[in-house]
Amino acid sequence: MENNEGRILEQTEQDIPKTLWTIDRSKCNVCGECVDACKRGILIVKDKMIIMTSQIDCNWCGDCAGACASDAIELT
Repeated sequence: MENNEGRILEQTEQDIPKTLWTIDRSKCNVCGECVDACKRGILIVKDKMIIMTSQIDCNWCGDCAGACASDAIELT
């Protein structure tokens, strides 16, 4: 599995995400509301972009997508 950083992650069957989500960089204005909304703390601002540090640690609650006024986060 690839994360947003483009690195391949080692995974087991238990680690496979239920779903994936993406950030549309053309819509994202890097306001940071999604970072604040993430209870797991897996979103960070790095190099003027929102970065997800781990798909595996995400519980797909949707709080980040709900906090995004730009509709830049899509849970698939």
